[in-house]
Amino acid sequence: MALINCPECGREKVSDNAEMCPSCGYGIKAHYARLKEEAE
Repeated sequence: MALINCPECGREKVSDNAEMCPSCGYGIKAHYARLKEEAE
């Protein structure tokens, strides 16, 4: 687990395993799954 900035709103210290950003509701887990899929 890493603490990241939300790619959507910039909120700091959001887990990269979180389903959604607690501030804006952005789908963080889905975002990183998409990035991983594109990299393969």
